[in-house]
Amino acid sequence: MTTMDAASRALGITGELELQDRKVLCLFDGMALAYRGHFALINNPTMNAKGINTSAPLVFTNTLLEIIDRFEPTHVAAVFDTPKPTHRHEAYSEYKAQRDKMPEDLGVAIPFVIQVCEGFQIPVLRIDGFEADDVIGTLATQAEGAGITTYMITPDKDYAQLVSERTFLYRPGRGPTPPQLLGVEDVLTKWKVERIDQVVDVMGLMGDTSDNIPGVPGIGEKTAQKLIADFDSVESLLDRVEEIKGKRKQLLIDHHDQALLSKQLVTIDRDVPLQLQIEDQRRRPADAPALKGLFAELEFNALGQRLFGDDYEMVVQRVAVGGDAAQAGEIHTIEDVDHEYGLATTAQQRQALIESARDKGSFSLDLETTSLDPKTCEIVGLAVAIEPHRGTYVPFPEGTEARQILEEFRPLLEDGAIEKVGHNLKFDITVLRWQGVEVAGPLFDTMIAAFLAVPDLRRSLDYLAQAMLGYRPVPITDLIGEKGDGQKSLREADIDDLKEYAVEDADIALQLAQALRGLLADSEQQRLYDDVEALLIPVLAAMEMAGIRVDAGCLKVISDDLATQIESSAKRIEELAGEPFNLNSPSQLGMILFEKLQL
Repeated sequence: MTTMDAASRALGITGELELQDRKVLCLFDGMALAYRGHFALINNPTMNAKGINTSAPLVFTNTLLEIIDRFEPTHVAAVFDTPKPTHRHEAYSEYKAQRDKMPEDLGVAIPFVIQVCEGFQIPVLRIDGFEADDVIGTLATQAEGAGITTYMITPDKDYAQLVSERTFLYRPGRGPTPPQLLGVEDVLTKWKVERIDQVVDVMGLMGDTSDNIPGVPGIGEKTAQKLIADFDSVESLLDRVEEIKGKRKQLLIDHHDQALLSKQLVTIDRDVPLQLQIEDQRRRPADAPALKGLFAELEFNALGQRLFGDDYEMVVQRVAVGGDAAQAGEIHTIEDVDHEYGLATTAQQRQALIESARDKGSFSLDLETTSLDPKTCEIVGLAVAIEPHRGTYVPFPEGTEARQILEEFRPLLEDGAIEKVGHNLKFDITVLRWQGVEVAGPLFDTMIAAFLAVPDLRRSLDYLAQAMLGYRPVPITDLIGEKGDGQKSLREADIDDLKEYAVEDADIALQLAQALRGLLADSEQQRLYDDVEALLIPVLAAMEMAGIRVDAGCLKVISDDLATQIESSAKRIEELAGEPFNLNSPSQLGMILFEKLQL
């Protein structure tokens, strides 16, 4: 299946929805999935130019697309909790009382998650007095009665009690934990029960720390499973409590009412009063204009291009720097902009290029390399731009010829009177240092200049080109393909394609430099750039190359101290988890954090 086929299916524009006799309902636990998305990227959240944390809507959208592609639902609904108290709060005042307040940035993001649902034309349900799992439980029960297969999309393990022959629990993956699709046999095996209805009995006895449901003190998961296996249900266990021996008997007697209350609290209500018919949940084609606008606001440009292809116009925060294209809001590409990008493959052509750069007194450069490791990469080629829309690519063959070509450029690169322009010059300078060439002269790095002059903008070359020049560069994937086993190296790329790509980067940096010089002056940041930032570029490159000398003895003392702290922390973690497990096992850690503790 092609990418566009998948996109059409995600948007519901294939025309197949009305033709299918099969009925598949997907129910999304909106708030749980939003929390999951927010904390999945907590160490590296996605932000738009306005400073809004967009992790929750981004992960939610990707999960939504994954589900549509996998299950091809004919009916959909997303259910969200409301801030109103529920019947569980009325029955037990401490229900969820220990939970922290929703993070402020997640609260800001929740409306965008709802807008994603609305953009995909997914009904959004919120019923005061009931939690999302109650509403989903009711909908799933109604769907089963109508012969509809249902998938409940949630990270919450409590939904296992709703699984049946036609109702499945799908728990999206997180980090090292893969996604899980649970049917009846999976739940029986996982919970070690004979019947699905016994899941709530096990949960009632063991309690749930994430919801502050007490259970019976001293009874954990394994003990609860054994007791239910022996006595069938909480009620039967309490009726036959005299058959229990030792301290456990007294615990059950002392916490008789608490055990029954806990079972009541964990039981999902399947009889929520809903004014909704199954056909109200039939999936409809997405509202493409609404999604495009939302993706533009959240800066989900990759998603927009994935779903809409050329019909999606990537929106960036534009900066007025002059130029008809930029001011008119148009986006141009290499296909519709006049340019002269040449190849220099002979010594005479290379010398002519060097002389032109020397005469100009300034040039933009961009190295193409086999990897991003300056120490080990090989130079594939050097792109040079001296004037806007004009530049030359110098290919570096493998072997000794590459060294000879680099020697030809050494005097130019090491000339302290000639300015070098580039984007992230530290990388190019470090690569050349490892090749024995010391770049000298004034340096104008467009990445650093953009940080000072327009700090609200992202600093990738592609983004700045669109924001400041109204120009969309050739993506690297056009040359080498998407990431994965089939991705090529730059050495395998077609030389003409590589020339266009490489020189375009140098050309864009040159044009950005022209625009940024004025912005630096206007923002009174020129002196900071000249006196601090530019001077630090070669210093940082030298530091990275030299490395850091360490005191091995001192580090050994620190290591021993940390080992002691780690051992103490590991014991404390096991106490909090209620069971021993391998902290170095991603799967075991994931199970404890996301399944048992519901973090």
